[in-house]
Amino acid sequence: MDPTAALSSFSGLVSLARGLTALKTDTEVEQVRSALLGQITEVQQTTLQLQEDLLRARERSSELERELKEMHDWSKEKERYTLKELGRGAYAYVEALPTEGGQATEALLCTHCYEDRKRSILQFQGTDLAGSVLLCPRCKNRVVYRDRVREEEARARAQLVQRLSRT
Repeated sequence: MDPTAALSSFSGLVSLARGLTALKTDTEVEQVRSALLGQITEVQQTTLQLQEDLLRARERSSELERELKEMHDWSKEKERYTLKELGRGAYAYVEALPTEGGQATEALLCTHCYEDRKRSILQFQGTDLAGSVLLCPRCKNRVVYRDRVREEEARARAQLVQRLSRT
């Protein structure tokens, strides 16, 4: 609703009220009174609409402020993580977390959830032939990678197979 429309209606109301003193007959007075009531109703409706518009604008402003704060907070949070390749084609965001002994341990975050501005730590599910299996509890993303121990075991097995095949 346009505030100038409310002012215009109010100005018309004032003009009608000023003209009341110049009226000579009851019929003229009744016509102006009826017009005044119409103008008053219009001003009230316009004012109510303006109040509703103001309330919606304030709510939207609060919503935008909250979103901006969340974006700012996430930007600060993102600075704590780096993307790390765990193995061939397996990635996670890593944050160094201090432990009681003063040593740091790594928390591996799901890349999918990270892009959605969610912090979800990948959980170890076990191992299979391909390597270690991690699972995101939030989006159920599965990350399989060969850790150093598994790669060393695989190399040792390959060397053993080569030696056995030569004999």
